[in-house]
Amino acid sequence: MTVGDYTLRYDDKHHVLLIAFGKQLTNDIFMAGYDAVRRFAASRGPCSMIADFSAVENFDLSNEFLRRLGGMSGAVPAEMKRIAVAPQPVIYGAARAVQARRTESRGDLTVLRTLDEANTIFGARASDFVAVDLT
Repeated sequence: MTVGDYTLRYDDKHHVLLIAFGKQLTNDIFMAGYDAVRRFAASRGPCSMIADFSAVENFDLSNEFLRRLGGMSGAVPAEMKRIAVAPQPVIYGAARAVQARRTESRGDLTVLRTLDEANTIFGARASDFVAVDLT
């Protein structure tokens, strides 16, 4: 599924949902993506998630939003893996700040620099992911 602001792809073999955000990332865009991931996980069952911020050029998440994000329940079940891919220093730092605010009850968050690192954790390849249609 491509919404312009993000793309959803799923690896059925490894049960991993990938959300890749586009060039612009705002609080509203992030929450729309969060809701899409949550709906997907609710309809398809538990899956791990990779949030890929590699394409983001305009990172416009407020500090207050980032603080709230650390306290929110995850879009996928707590027992599933959650990975944020953030090669840009400012986004990497923001993701680490959110990671620090999370507790075990909300599930762990791993922050990495590359999508290849994330795929390696799951034993997945880019070609394993197919577009998701939530309509």
